[in-house]
Amino acid sequence: MAAKSYKKNIIYNSVYRCVVVIMPLITSPYLTRVLGAEKLGIYSSANAFATYFVIFTLLGVNDYGNRTIAQVRDNRDKLSDSFWQIYYLQFFLTFLFLAVYLCSIFLHKKHFTIQLILAIYVLSSVFEINWFAFGLEEFKLTSIRSIITRLGIVACIFLFVRKPEDLWKYTLIITVGNLISLVIILPLISRYTDFRKPDFKKIVSHVRPNLILFLPIIATSVYQYLSKIMLDSWSTEAEVGFYQNAENIITLPSFITTAIETVLMPYASNLVAKGDNDEVLFRSTLKYTSVMSIAMAFGMFAIARDFIPWYLGSGFGRSATLVMMMAPIVFFNSFSTIVRYQYIIPHEMDKENLIAMFSGAGTDIILNLILIPSYGAAGAAAATVASYFVTLLIQSFYVGKRMEFLSAVKSFLPSVLFGAVMTGCVMLVSKLPINVILKVGLELIVGASVFLACTFVWLSRTGDPVFSNLFSDIRKRMNNKN
Repeated sequence: MAAKSYKKNIIYNSVYRCVVVIMPLITSPYLTRVLGAEKLGIYSSANAFATYFVIFTLLGVNDYGNRTIAQVRDNRDKLSDSFWQIYYLQFFLTFLFLAVYLCSIFLHKKHFTIQLILAIYVLSSVFEINWFAFGLEEFKLTSIRSIITRLGIVACIFLFVRKPEDLWKYTLIITVGNLISLVIILPLISRYTDFRKPDFKKIVSHVRPNLILFLPIIATSVYQYLSKIMLDSWSTEAEVGFYQNAENIITLPSFITTAIETVLMPYASNLVAKGDNDEVLFRSTLKYTSVMSIAMAFGMFAIARDFIPWYLGSGFGRSATLVMMMAPIVFFNSFSTIVRYQYIIPHEMDKENLIAMFSGAGTDIILNLILIPSYGAAGAAAATVASYFVTLLIQSFYVGKRMEFLSAVKSFLPSVLFGAVMTGCVMLVSKLPINVILKVGLELIVGASVFLACTFVWLSRTGDPVFSNLFSDIRKRMNNKN
């Protein structure tokens, strides 16, 4: 199989991730006003509960399967063997944990109707083969089909969700839409593989490496989902709703990092498997994604107090405070994701990855136990920020033992100063006695202009190679036109 252009794949995947981000941007203001914080809190906690079962059905297949397929994709026989044996394991686990999930919701009937609909979400794991597509670097087809499905979900939300009692309709739309988005990429199986019968020994051989990569996922799920379950238990459903909406805003920029790591992890894994040096690619990706994420973190902090109440509604002012508290996560998550998916996983540093992820998870659980009973969503937010930071530090320590890592970090540190300057300028704009919509628009323009200007001067003065090549290409094209 010929190597595909990772640049084009990043574009395809970025467009898809952008649609995934835009969807809640479009629907959140509508849903906060139609369903309200309490109903959204019910959905968030029920969805978090169901997600744990989905995580167990997939084990570590999204990372393990992606890496394995990337390593053998040039050999159809090995590719077929690897895919079918991994998939049989996934198939068995899906129905095992679906049965456990159904038993648990019949025993625990707090939000029974919503949880029963979410059984479709758990069942949909049997069709989850994105790991196969990503390992093949097959992004064009999957992105286009998924975009169409997402747009259908948005349309259905506006058509059928009209009042708080329509929470079940909203849940059904999301779960069925997710199922369809998975089913439509199944034809890739017959295109790239030949059918293999189940071989018990081969299936079992994939259990241990899957479990090794599954444990960090469990650790990550602690600060992605457990916080909501703990909030639902020790605080109010409205607090869950405030936290969920703040988290939705904070995770919006992650589509850039996710798009990059989804494309580059199989690319980096393939380089490592061939014995090629992937450190140059890693350093460049880390530098530019860090610059972008630092800008977005400071930007979100700066505009949150004006933007969130206007965007989500006046009843969600508490979410603005939570966004400001959680803004560092934008950078921490971006940095950690690139380090994990472009260096740690391709180099099979599974033990080190496990230590870093569980250290973060342990931090989150301990701080949640201490802070949530007294501070509710604010306590959960503080715990989540701390957990991401701990994970990042430990990952950096292990990668630094294998390569010169400090210089990679120094390469983007000036962006922190630019972010602080940008925040100061935005804060000055926020004091203007003008219409809130005009104020938010002006804050965005001023903030982006200040950060871009500082970055432009910095990159041009330091002779950054990517920056220099970009402007060299622009000059050549302009000269050719003339």
